[in-house]
Amino acid sequence: MVLDDFASLCDTNAPTSRRGTPDPLPRCRSSPAPTTRTAAAPDPAAAGGEIPRRAWPIGALRARPSSTRSADDRGGVRQEAGRVPERYAIRPAAPRDLPAAARLIARTLGFAPADAIAPWVMRTTGECGGITLVATDGAAVVGALHSIAGVDGEGRFLFTCGLAVAAPHRGHGIGLELKREQRRRALAAGYERIRWTADPVNGRALRLYVAGLGARLVRYRAGLHDGLRADPGHSQDDVELRWDLGGTAAPRAGPAERHAVDLPWTAASGADRARVRGSMARLLAAGCVGTDVQVDHAARRCAVVFTPR
Repeated sequence: MVLDDFASLCDTNAPTSRRGTPDPLPRCRSSPAPTTRTAAAPDPAAAGGEIPRRAWPIGALRARPSSTRSADDRGGVRQEAGRVPERYAIRPAAPRDLPAAARLIARTLGFAPADAIAPWVMRTTGECGGITLVATDGAAVVGALHSIAGVDGEGRFLFTCGLAVAAPHRGHGIGLELKREQRRRALAAGYERIRWTADPVNGRALRLYVAGLGARLVRYRAGLHDGLRADPGHSQDDVELRWDLGGTAAPRAGPAERHAVDLPWTAASGADRARVRGSMARLLAAGCVGTDVQVDHAARRCAVVFTPR
């Protein structure tokens, strides 16, 4: 799990969202020819009755204004409008910053001491190809990002192990700017990819990663940390994100090829987690990838959009 700083979109004082039966398995391995079916005119009868809320066509979501997103000239990075206030500085972590950075990550995620990243590990991995960044407000460390070097069948990559922003400093784009700076430094060091994992029901984090940065949700890791971290009372699933730093265009898909997986708007229950696990796992197995996260505040709805590879 990425140690992200972002609280869920959930409003714990609001009623829970409705849940339905699992989505049927879509066909995502190929892009069929356009059809006359549109998201604006679903056929409930074809689905055997009323369409469950979480299975509404993606066109039912309110699109974000196009003016809030632009392409970064350095490689297709999506970014929200606005910049980090000048009072904050984003820079590589010095050894003196590492204890505060480690505490911030552990505190933000509520990790037990055994689950925390040690400051000496941050320094050692930084000397072996990793990248650790901090955001400071004066002398105080208010944001931190820690990543390590990795290698797989495709070659070298960075793996992000921790991203956190102190609660009083959220909402200023610090997390997004930490990721942008990570990308700049990764490219300078010869990396072409960054990978990490995240909680599958954390809509706010997934929106930053997928809709904000342009990363792709490519894998579901059921029970990834079970037995390895303190038990939170549910299976510790994660989803894997892949960020191709050169910029990869999102697959083009018509309304009939897009599949939305609704995330719980309120605090996730065990049933919510099981539903999201089943829906995402089926879509990924069918050849889809997560390419967007859309939010409709009026409808109290957040959904991850999957399209064919």
